[in-house]
Amino acid sequence: MRARSNIISFYRICFILFQLVCFNLFSQNRNIDSLEKLLLKHPNDTMGAKILNNICLQLNNNANYREAIIKGNESVALSQKFDFKKCEANALSNMGVSYMYLGSFDTSLLIHNKALTIRRKLNDVLGMSRSYSNIGLIYQNQGKFNEAINYINKSVAICEEHKANDMLVDAYVNLANSYYYLGDRSSTLEYLLRGLRLTETYHLNGEEACLNNIGIVYAEQKDYNNALKYFERTLKINEKSGRKVGIASSLANLSGVYLYLNKLDDALETGKRSIAIDREIGHKSSLANGIGNLAGIYLTKLEYDTALKYAKEAYELNKEMGHKEGITNIETLLAKIYISINNYTEAEKYALNSLKLSKEINLLTGIRDGELALSDIYTAIKKPGMAFEHYKAYIAARDSLNNSDNTREITQKEMNYEFTKEKEKQQLEQEKKEIENALMQKQQRIIIFSVIGGLILVLIFSLFLFKRYKLTQQQNQIINNKNTQIEEQNKEIIDSITYAKRLQDAILPAIASIKETFPNSFVLYKPKAIVAGDFYWAEKIKDLYFIAAADSTGHGVPGAIVSVVCSNALNRSVKEFNLTDTGKILDKTRELVLETFEKSSEDVKDGMDISFLCVNLKTKSVSWSGANNALWYVQGDQLKEIKPDKQPIGKTDSPKPFVSHTIESAPGTSFYLFTDGFADQFGGPDGKKFKYKQFSDVLVKNDHLDPEKQRDLIERTFEEWKGKLEQVDDVCLIRIKL
Repeated sequence: MRARSNIISFYRICFILFQLVCFNLFSQNRNIDSLEKLLLKHPNDTMGAKILNNICLQLNNNANYREAIIKGNESVALSQKFDFKKCEANALSNMGVSYMYLGSFDTSLLIHNKALTIRRKLNDVLGMSRSYSNIGLIYQNQGKFNEAINYINKSVAICEEHKANDMLVDAYVNLANSYYYLGDRSSTLEYLLRGLRLTETYHLNGEEACLNNIGIVYAEQKDYNNALKYFERTLKINEKSGRKVGIASSLANLSGVYLYLNKLDDALETGKRSIAIDREIGHKSSLANGIGNLAGIYLTKLEYDTALKYAKEAYELNKEMGHKEGITNIETLLAKIYISINNYTEAEKYALNSLKLSKEINLLTGIRDGELALSDIYTAIKKPGMAFEHYKAYIAARDSLNNSDNTREITQKEMNYEFTKEKEKQQLEQEKKEIENALMQKQQRIIIFSVIGGLILVLIFSLFLFKRYKLTQQQNQIINNKNTQIEEQNKEIIDSITYAKRLQDAILPAIASIKETFPNSFVLYKPKAIVAGDFYWAEKIKDLYFIAAADSTGHGVPGAIVSVVCSNALNRSVKEFNLTDTGKILDKTRELVLETFEKSSEDVKDGMDISFLCVNLKTKSVSWSGANNALWYVQGDQLKEIKPDKQPIGKTDSPKPFVSHTIESAPGTSFYLFTDGFADQFGGPDGKKFKYKQFSDVLVKNDHLDPEKQRDLIERTFEEWKGKLEQVDDVCLIRIKL
């Protein structure tokens, strides 16, 4: 992230290392104590080598990197003694992680290459994947982004082939890292969304890294409210896991957003907390970034001496680590500080150094900011020609970044250009006026050649403007053509999805038929997209009336496809197999869903959660079964709940028969079947989830109302809570009142 002066960079994407698993610190320390006791029984054998390696891993989790290196060396020595190659490679890999966090990149690279050599000889494919990823991270820290991409892609290929999804999340985040530094925002977002999808689908670690980096993209696009939301969510995840490296990174990012929102006190407080943690754990790269952020805050507060002190400290740390990307950012910041105190000689020196290094490592953001700083310097010292040249170079670098962003369409609400074309035009016209004024002064001093020189300059400048005008026309035409193609493709997609909605609507029972049986009922159905993963289902078999609210895996088109499969399975269970017991119906439905997905060559884990009710219209008895979704019912003014079976209608590790519950109900009892979309909606003044407690209060408070009035009030409550935020999931709520 840049401060208002567009100088300081805080968007460091968090390093996600394959070996590190987040536990809370209490559990980690207790685990280390247990391992130390176990080591006493195996001081000189292969088991001892394994235990030492595990202690090294836990110490890394606790951010005790120097102690981790000691234990790692002991594990390596014991492994070599017994020719235990796999353990030796793992211990080397963990030590390499420690050295990387301590900022010793060359040592870390040497150690990881040793581990990779051993793993190649052992044909340890997943171990090789870890080594490739770690080596890529080191090159990333050294500003060698293309080399980083090359190694991380090797890791990605192995993970995808072997379906190592937990490692694949980390690899996607690391790959997004490198593409981000190269200015390729499209690829950055692509890999972040891939990683986030894996964490959501398979409930894996790594969600905090994906959310954090999406927040970084929001911040760069100046959507600070969304950035704040993502960084706060990331901080909560890191605080829950007790992972200090992640906590420090989240605090640094929040500090940058507070700076942009002019909340300087909050920016200073969170920035200092971030630095304190980094100093404690010895994480140099994150510490250098946090100190640089602090310098940017003091620059904004016009406290130049303090800003200069922190900027120089960050500069020395980055130089010590050989962290080229960090060096360029701090050099640009130093240039800005010196501009502010009118020391243009020092400002020029640092800006030139930053620009040179940015070009060496192909860091587009550094090139952009370095060129702008030099343009500001030369404008200040009355060198309009040089200022104009650097400003043109700044425009080119900025446009390169923007063009990279637009290689695939990003939602207009989220991604906008940093400057509008109108502002660019005004700035260019201002530079043109400065050049013309300089020419006029020269003409006054050299009268003889003034007319000839002026004509030549006007001609050259006119040709330049004409060429730029023609180029702009060509670019606009290309953009218009692409926009037309995208609009046509979008229309085809929307038409297809709209038709799919008609097909999905065909599986939904008519609400009028439900109200015919239960007049005091309503259905609130709000898909997130045109089609939905949520659906409601009803069927009358003789005196039995079955009704359900179901939540299929996913939403949108994938969720809709799964919902058709699940709805068909319910129909078959009741009509074809003539089942009437709710638990047995869900058992048979699960069997049919698994039978459908087993036809695929891939391991499909899709299915649904459901709240399934049966009312005997003759005896008025009620039975119910649930998969992950509970049943609420209101008698008088009391809300009662029946817990569901904690398993889905789909593939699960330890499937059990679903339980059938019989409910003693009385006239006037209201039964509520629902999915999780309402309670999980973010909104309100703090952007938090609605949650089930508040949801139940709304239902009980308004249970006495006419069904349509209650439905309208509940829907209005949902919309007011959501406000301008996006709907996060499909919503389905059914009330049946006897």
